[in-house]
Amino acid sequence: MKKIFSIALISVTATSFAQWNASPAVNNAICTQLNEQTNVSIAADLKGGAILVWEDMRTDPNNLVGDIYAQRISSAGNIMWQTNGVPICTDAAHQGTPSITTDSLGGAIIVWQDRRGANRNLYAQHIDSSGNILWAVNGIGVTLRNYDQQRAKILNDGNKGAIVLWQDSIGGNPNIYGQRLDYNGNALWPGGVPICTSNGAQVNVRAKINAAGDIYVVWQDKRNLSDYDIWAQKLNLSGAPQWTLNGNPVCVIGGAQSNQKISLDGGGGIIIAWQDKRSSVNNYDIYAQRISSAGNPVWATNGNVVCNAANAQTGVEITAQGVSNGAIISWKDYRLGSANTDIYAQMLNLSGARQWAINGIVIANAINNQTSPNEITDGAGGVIISYQDSSSGNWDIKSQRVNAAGTLLWASAGVGVGVAVGDQTNFNLITVNGAYSIYAFQDLRNGLDNDIYAYKLDPSGAPVGIIQLTGNKETAEVYPNPSSGIVTFTIDSKITGKEFVISIYDAMGRKLISEEVKNSSYTLKEKLTAGIYYYTILNQEKSVSGKFVIEN
Repeated sequence: MKKIFSIALISVTATSFAQWNASPAVNNAICTQLNEQTNVSIAADLKGGAILVWEDMRTDPNNLVGDIYAQRISSAGNIMWQTNGVPICTDAAHQGTPSITTDSLGGAIIVWQDRRGANRNLYAQHIDSSGNILWAVNGIGVTLRNYDQQRAKILNDGNKGAIVLWQDSIGGNPNIYGQRLDYNGNALWPGGVPICTSNGAQVNVRAKINAAGDIYVVWQDKRNLSDYDIWAQKLNLSGAPQWTLNGNPVCVIGGAQSNQKISLDGGGGIIIAWQDKRSSVNNYDIYAQRISSAGNPVWATNGNVVCNAANAQTGVEITAQGVSNGAIISWKDYRLGSANTDIYAQMLNLSGARQWAINGIVIANAINNQTSPNEITDGAGGVIISYQDSSSGNWDIKSQRVNAAGTLLWASAGVGVGVAVGDQTNFNLITVNGAYSIYAFQDLRNGLDNDIYAYKLDPSGAPVGIIQLTGNKETAEVYPNPSSGIVTFTIDSKITGKEFVISIYDAMGRKLISEEVKNSSYTLKEKLTAGIYYYTILNQEKSVSGKFVIEN
């Protein structure tokens, strides 16, 4: 028997046959390199898995100069590319805040902010499903003007390319610009197209594209030189504006409107939700507006109220495409005070009428704070809402599913996604294969720097655990269970005959033991302290997992 490591935080080298781990305290490690890995973004790989991209400081112990790395994880939880990710850009300057979209062929197109020149410019790279870089080493320039380009968003253009949108300081104040790149990285809108160059600042661009190739862009706009309003524009695939020059107003009432989010309405138009100070200089409420394909407001001038409960409501999210006959909007809610923020949600029908309780239904209201909601369609007319939760004392990530009737479909306290020791934050999620959801997040379980982890839930909210790689039902038993400290594993003979790796994790997701074993019976040499533990047993053909308990 060859012992690899014992009682240490380690990673098994045989990651090519790792599977989804069922424990939200363990998860699947995507990148655990030294120093910080942050700002993770995720896109579907079109085969039930995902491609993740992040900002990576592995070469800088001061965590100041980042590179861009990416990894693909399969539907089964297999790491498909090299351990700890494929380099997307490792130029000596700082690269950060990546954004990703599918290329419609199983690969992805990635855009990021880059300091290799005198200004913050945008660069992009194309990677195929095998992890091969398709464009120039370290990426191609999306725009290289001698002004800052920031806060880029990227969309699949429906033709194997991408549309990039950003705020550009070419006019002194930030304006909104866009560019379309084809599969080979050729710029289809030479020099980029101005979407809004009005007076004042235009920031925080958001966008969606429909199947017809209509590109809807929405942003915060201070052309009134007082407070931010919400404006929008529609482009065709040639980059030509389809509405009034510099956009159409969505909400221009007094008080600040900000943090707008956009979703397709399923009927050729869009629905936009935002936080709004029209009623108070101190607190935001939530409003929404539906805009037709022709650019006309469908609901009341300056939008319909979604929630105007006591105190502030912020951090709005919206999903309309895929929702049955309307839009589901979620937000962070201060109605009980700043020491106990909760997550609420509301559904508006396509006429703009509220369908649930007047100021929304509770999605999460545990002790301490719940914040940062993020929504995706559940593929069945409802949504999956994920959020950060501090009820444990650290930030965890939890998730809930709600249908169009406002019924919570998962456990009332939410389902754990990332609940390891330390903080789990800055998460993103996608829906795959119906209502399966894949989550990507940054994780501080090692107590030093953030790493990148992933997790998967099935449509019932149950974790997608380590699965069998064949049709056989290989099993492993651990006894005694509960135990006083020493445990023995008896492994079905079908999984033995080749070296396999047995790994033990504590309840916080820390890997304690990893050994290569050949025998069908194996007893841990270390006596474990009281607690809940998880195990995985893997070889290149089969895999099993489970948990056991150590009592005093």
